[in-house]
Amino acid sequence: ECPRRNGYWRDSQVLTTAFPSRLIIRTEKDGDNYYSGGVRSKGRKEFCKGYFSARMLILPEPGQWPAFWLMPVSGNWPPEIDMMEWPINSTHNAWTYFTTQHWSSSTGSHQMRSYPLDIRTLGITTDLTSFHTYGVEITAQELRFDIDGQKTCVMENRSPGDSWYILLNMAMGGSWPGSPTVDTAFPCDMILDWMWTTVLPIVQPAPLVRTLMF
Repeated sequence: ECPRRNGYWRDSQVLTTAFPSRLIIRTEKDGDNYYSGGVRSKGRKEFCKGYFSARMLILPEPGQWPAFWLMPVSGNWPPEIDMMEWPINSTHNAWTYFTTQHWSSSTGSHQMRSYPLDIRTLGITTDLTSFHTYGVEITAQELRFDIDGQKTCVMENRSPGDSWYILLNMAMGGSWPGSPTVDTAFPCDMILDWMWTTVLPIVQPAPLVRTLMF
């Protein structure tokens, strides 16, 4: 078990279905503790630049904090790149998620830029409880975020020299979504259909490598 916000991550909270073949990240309550799961590519697949995407849906309950994000191989923080975060509570509706970049300034202070993205403005007619594909393209100059193939925002790449690993996880509680409420029904599921990368590996030079993560 690994402590995470108001609960713990543990391997048994990551499940698979036979047909269709999908991965389920499940949050459950056991006594006073919350247990959830996550997957990461650290030590297996680590990348500098390329395109990262995942198709998933979230079955929302108050207090959940699902995320699809990148962390630096160095172990330092910041930086961090968040392709999708959805703090689930009465304030944040089921049409809006967040993309964020964290970095360090020249003086070492934490900086960030975050955008709330209401997918209805893109003409998308199903909310975040349906399957959607979230992605980001990382170049030396820019981060180009998208959902279902539609560009959502572009940011300057503030950490162009970093290498990254992928995380997909469900947290429970924390300052953003708040704690679970009496209305929170367990188990809470995040369902991954697939994860895909088109990347330049850390070791150069090398051709583009396409990897189906799940």
